Amino acid sequence: KYFFTGSIVLILTRLIFVNKLNQWKKVRVINVAFLFAIAALILGFSMNILLSSFVLILMGIFYGSAHGLLYPTLNAYFVEITPKRSGKATLVFLLLFSSGNTLASFLYGIIADHYGYPTIYFISASVILVSLIIFQRKSIYKKMKILLKF
Repeated sequence: KYFFTGSIVLILTRLIFVNKLNQWKKVRVINVAFLFAIAALILGFSMNILLSSFVLILMGIFYGSAHGLLYPTLNAYFVEITPKRSGKATLVFLLLFSSGNTLASFLYGIIADHYGYPTIYFISASVILVSLIIFQRKSIYKKMKILLKF
C-alpha cells in the first residue's frame, strides 16, 4: 500500500516546483536530486535491517523528489548547453535516459537474481555518487558540449 508514494511525490514535485525549476540554478538542482536519489537507494540497501512502513514512505519521498527534480532539470540543462541545437539535445537526452534505464534494468535483474536486491541498491547508490562527483568537475561541461556538437 506504500508503493505509490514515490509516484505521488514525483507528480507533486513537478506540479509545485514547475515555475521554480526554470529560475533555480540547474547545477544545484541536479546536485540536490542526486543526493535525494542516493538517500533513497541507501534506504533501499538497508531494507533488510530497517524494514518498516516509515522507511518505505521515506524512500518513496526521496526517490519521487529526485526523479521529479532531475528529469526536467537535466533535459533543460542539455538544451541550455546546446542552444543552437535544442531539438537534437532533447533527442540525445531522451535516447540516453531511456537507454540507461533499459540497460540498468537488464543488468540489475541479473545482479538481483544472483546477489539480491540490497546489492542493486548499493551499486545504484555508488553509480550515482560517482556520477555526482564527475558532474562536479568543470571538464564534464566541456565534454558534454563537444558530445552534442555533431
